Amino acid sequence: MSQSPADILVPLSVVAFCAVGLAVAGQLDMKAGRPPSAIAAITPASQSQARWRAQPDADTALERIGFGSCLVQGRPQPIWSAVIAARPQTFVMMGDNVYGDFNAADGARLEAAYAAQLGGADFQRAFASIPMLATWDDHDYGLNDGGSDFARKAVAARLFETFWAGSGTLDGVRGPGIAYARTFGPVGQRVQFIMLDTRSFRSPLKRKPKDDKAKGRYVPDDDPEKTLLGTAQWAWLGERLSEPADLRLIVSSIQVIADGHRWERWGNLPIQRQKLYALIASTRARNVVFLSGDRHRAGLYRLTTDGGAALVEATSSSMNRSFDDPEESGPHQVGPMFGANNFGLIEIDWEARIATISIRDEAGIGRRATAIALTSGP
Repeated sequence: MSQSPADILVPLSVVAFCAVGLAVAGQLDMKAGRPPSAIAAITPASQSQARWRAQPDADTALERIGFGSCLVQGRPQPIWSAVIAARPQTFVMMGDNVYGDFNAADGARLEAAYAAQLGGADFQRAFASIPMLATWDDHDYGLNDGGSDFARKAVAARLFETFWAGSGTLDGVRGPGIAYARTFGPVGQRVQFIMLDTRSFRSPLKRKPKDDKAKGRYVPDDDPEKTLLGTAQWAWLGERLSEPADLRLIVSSIQVIADGHRWERWGNLPIQRQKLYALIASTRARNVVFLSGDRHRAGLYRLTTDGGAALVEATSSSMNRSFDDPEESGPHQVGPMFGANNFGLIEIDWEARIATISIRDEAGIGRRATAIALTSGP
């Protein structure tokens, strides 16, 4: 159901209690410690007075879509000025939307991180101006590089859903975990967002040998029993890929196509990645673009699969805490990575049937770009 007027009411009384503890909560040591008891809980009641910008109506043809990841609460977020100026019709938050790793059963550190984020003036201006869709990554999941064995994932899911209530994030076709999908636009201009949950069901990763001096933690694991999405989410994804779409954005918090490093990526479970490519081929899904974050740097990637599918990936990270590593490269990487704070923008020319994907810096200047032709077919 579409909502009118364009902004809908949800979280701002949270801001009042944030004033008590924001200075502390926003700057918690991300590796240890508990938030002060002055930080109140984020509850549905406390989510009742802030204004989130509503999602576009379902039949709206999207021409400008923003995306980004890794937004540290308590740090300046000047990038939102450039994002707002770019006028995206919706903005995809691809994970690490807060940093709140926790061990306690009540999830108080993660709760405080959300409260601090919500209390920040830059973020308030952003969510009042731009519709947002969101998924999580490890630091809003609650455990660095966390997977299915994280004992507190149900607590993290509750906090995720509570924080994003009212943004329209969870109004689509729900899947296992926090996965969901939404489609906007009329026939011929349909943009589908498939928001994967790459945390709740992922099997443990294989650590690199101690004598391996390469940067990163993990090496590929060919164990056929391991999974990235879990059985139910794989089935759900197949159903979504079988639905009609003219541009299909698969949002994965971790990189899909990218190789050439030993941090988290789909390539650490190569059988699972091949399964993804095969599923795209078998469902005849066209115009697939992967959007990913996590890396604290940005990059573009292209791959033609063994089945002939042309795939593109855009990684945008971080919005306010990037790390430059100009020497990183991989076989599918298009040009050098970009190591300053950044966000991504997709601009769609429906008449020309072209989608241009750019990585933009904190001032909104395009730094990397690629384009795809939007093919037609069944």
